[in-house]
Amino acid sequence: MEDGVLILDTEYGEMKIDWTKVIHVTSTKPMKVRVLGETKGLISDFFLGGHEFRHVTELRQDGPIPLSEVKGINIEHVRHEGTITLGGNHTTGNTNAKAVNAVGRATIQAHRQGLDLQGKFNYGQANGAVTASNWSFQLKYDYFLTEKIFLNTTNLLEHDRFQNLQLRTTLGGGLGAILEYRSGFSVLHYWLGVCR
Repeated sequence: MEDGVLILDTEYGEMKIDWTKVIHVTSTKPMKVRVLGETKGLISDFFLGGHEFRHVTELRQDGPIPLSEVKGINIEHVRHEGTITLGGNHTTGNTNAKAVNAVGRATIQAHRQGLDLQGKFNYGQANGAVTASNWSFQLKYDYFLTEKIFLNTTNLLEHDRFQNLQLRTTLGGGLGAILEYRSGFSVLHYWLGVCR
């Protein structure tokens, strides 16, 4: 459970339930329940939010941990994920062509913060002549003021030999909001800001 939605992984697929509709949760294995804890210091609270974990097999409103105090279930303080995609081709015949491309992305989330890193690289040759040579790197940082409102900064670096871009830098920042449609649980992110 996170952001007010309990997600159950069943043999028929994923089931999403609004946390305000939940009355009782029981598990055969201990659940890692995130609740507000004591302040541990400025740096720790900034990254972790003063949360602590308790292990229980049952949750109900009149239990040791009231449902209204639960901030998450089986969610880590710091979460990260990433992907790397590599591709390429080599063609011979009337035209001898080679191409290589790579894309990497990493996302790190902790308490009210999100960091998104993304890099791209493309290179190509045809009959010994370079036909593509470009790369880009983007860093995006979000700080959530509330569950739905966030501040955003972004930095994009780009190089493209054939567009005569030695190094283009785009800096931006602004205010964003998350709009949710609970009926279908789809989420839209809107961001308004200034880029230079």
